[in-house]
Amino acid sequence: RAWYPVSPVDYLHKDRPNPLTLLGHKLVLWRSEGEDGSEEWHATADACPHRMAPLSIGEVLGDGTLRCRYHGWCFSGDGKCVKVPMASGPEEEGKVCGLGRSAVAAFPTAVRQGLLWVFPSAGPEAVALAAAGEPHVEPGCEGTEWVMTVAPVGYEVSVENTFDPSHAPFLHHGILKYAPERALPMARFAVKDGEISGTGGFVLEHDGYDAGTKGMEATRQFVPPCSNTTVYTYPDGRVQTNQLYFVPCGPHETRYIVNLGFAPKKGKKPRGRVASFVGDVMHAVFFNRIFGYRFQEQDLTAMRGQEQVLASRPGRSWGEQYVLGTASDAGVEVFRRWLYEHAGGGPAWAGGA
Repeated sequence: RAWYPVSPVDYLHKDRPNPLTLLGHKLVLWRSEGEDGSEEWHATADACPHRMAPLSIGEVLGDGTLRCRYHGWCFSGDGKCVKVPMASGPEEEGKVCGLGRSAVAAFPTAVRQGLLWVFPSAGPEAVALAAAGEPHVEPGCEGTEWVMTVAPVGYEVSVENTFDPSHAPFLHHGILKYAPERALPMARFAVKDGEISGTGGFVLEHDGYDAGTKGMEATRQFVPPCSNTTVYTYPDGRVQTNQLYFVPCGPHETRYIVNLGFAPKKGKKPRGRVASFVGDVMHAVFFNRIFGYRFQEQDLTAMRGQEQVLASRPGRSWGEQYVLGTASDAGVEVFRRWLYEHAGGGPAWAGGA
């Protein structure tokens, strides 16, 4: 029971329903607009209670309700059925709409830092829990550009990969200056203050892992269920901050939502508007298209192979299968410990996922 970022708002259609899968739950997202021009996002199960047709193939009406494409049943943002066109009159329609089974499960939503968040539990208790805890957002990401992809690999290997920086000079050989001969053994990789908690996660601290990161100091903060904030501080004062969310869609499908941010060197004046604009364009084109997609494809090749081997060996724990013997393996070990000691070994999937 936690808030999950499911998509940058800019990626969503505002004039029609959006299908989406979270933790194996088939959801439909849509937007309604108030009289004052304010917008509200809604998330419900993607199945009409009438005959189980997907509501995501329906349409959003001017009053903000969602109409099922199959037989025209309409639903408000709280999941209640408000119209049954084939009813013989108001009395029969009221009777059908009043049935508890005619409502569709609705989930709390919130918009923070340009992302749409969903709390994937329904009912009064879920609403209270959602209201009691805000989505975890990293200060400084307001107004940033998000990039989202859906990767055909699981949540576990996806998050594990991001706590394993030492793979970069080997797996990503040929991109930028990554090369095996530039790799450096990591001297330090440990949990800050030794603290690992179920709800608070952990913070890892480490040094460089290749010639390009020599002398660098890094932190990787994991906030459950899916936030990883990585901060690199270089000897020349440059600071690179990457915010990543790994959102579990299904057992072998993970939504990656990423923001790559850069700060100027210490003592340097902020960039002017033109320089800032050019820099932002170059960053978007290079890192999000060439760099990002090539990196991801290399990672996916390794992770898909990992999952296939792990799946072929059921009943064996990660500790029995992995041989972790160097400082560079600390991030993987800490994440797996958190996963098994505090999170039941993995995401709690919806039935049939």
